[in-house]
Amino acid sequence: MGHTNVDYVIVGAGMAGAAAARGIRQEDSEGSILLIGREPDAPYNRTTLSKHLWREPETTTLETIPLEGPDLPGVDTRLSTTVTAVDPEAHTVTTDAGDTVTYGRLILATGGTTRHPGIELGPRIFAYHDLADYRALRAFADAGAHVLVVGGGFIGSEISAVLSETPATVSYAFPGTHIGQRQFPAEIATHLDGTFTAHDVELMSGVRIVSAADTGSSVHVTFDNKLTMDVDAVVLGLGEQIDTSWIEAAGIAVDGGVLVDEHRRTSDPDIFAAGDIASVPLPAFGRHRIEHEDAAVTGGELAGRNAAGAEAVDGHLPFFYSDLYEDGYEALGRLSSSLETVIDWKVEDSEAVVYYLDSTHVLRGVLLWNVWGDDDHDTKAIAADLLADHSPKVPEDLIGKI
Repeated sequence: MGHTNVDYVIVGAGMAGAAAARGIRQEDSEGSILLIGREPDAPYNRTTLSKHLWREPETTTLETIPLEGPDLPGVDTRLSTTVTAVDPEAHTVTTDAGDTVTYGRLILATGGTTRHPGIELGPRIFAYHDLADYRALRAFADAGAHVLVVGGGFIGSEISAVLSETPATVSYAFPGTHIGQRQFPAEIATHLDGTFTAHDVELMSGVRIVSAADTGSSVHVTFDNKLTMDVDAVVLGLGEQIDTSWIEAAGIAVDGGVLVDEHRRTSDPDIFAAGDIASVPLPAFGRHRIEHEDAAVTGGELAGRNAAGAEAVDGHLPFFYSDLYEDGYEALGRLSSSLETVIDWKVEDSEAVVYYLDSTHVLRGVLLWNVWGDDDHDTKAIAADLLADHSPKVPEDLIGKI
């Protein structure tokens, strides 16, 4: 056990943590920085795990995805290390190794952990999250294994798509009737069903996984409709959860996430938060916790800058994106098929802007489906401006705006 004194401690060596280190260096070129991460790998572009590493092997490799941050001057990095406690009064954090670090400013940038309720992970069962999962799944895929992907959300659809472009045989199980039906209007969700089927993905709709047992040579899976199957590997895309118990125990305000202001400052003036763990006030639609790359990078950098003395305010509305075969999308705000949707087709059955309105007809989300902007027509900026206007809308107010 040891004791260290540093100017800045960043807890979380992911995309937000690396961005925080870069933000600090924008304002302070000399202060000492300690970056602490629970994973064994230094910060890397996590979005490539379900995108570019599979689709762009000539340009995206394990050697190209590390992020700038740990290699900046004056940055010390401790990997495979978990922070277990923070003492705001003493300005210290404690690690699972029993080490104590005294900080001047602290940035909390821990990501979430994957959900796998009642299912034990192992060599053939992944809650897909990190480079270790990618390496193992890649070996199965390249060997032509039968892989079952479970989950109707973002990760499930992306992993099923990229796996089907490898020698693997892919089955995709999800609770809805159609792929992405919780996020997309029926026209797009049913289109995706046809696209995945055309790429030889076996669709298993309307089912939830109950158990998965690794037999040593395969995985025996049981679903809630009593159906069973044996596959070579299982990928669980069941979402993430965050652990804020150790932060709340320190007296820092938490409500569904670590509460921060527009500067990413928590209830303690010397502690900031960014990334998956932060509950951020967004001018467009209130306080939210966002688990996507853009929010992690922009929020991490802002937290770092302000921890180093800036008083910057971020008016940026984060977006997220995905590529599913020939289709791709960018989105801002809330995408839920439970909301009223207005579809503005640019090219019938191919390119569309989808507007999501709540029960008061206020715009809450925008989906850009195969619609891309450029320097002269920034579609995401236009969408953000529309979302910032909280006046009720009718379809005629939205059609043609983007």
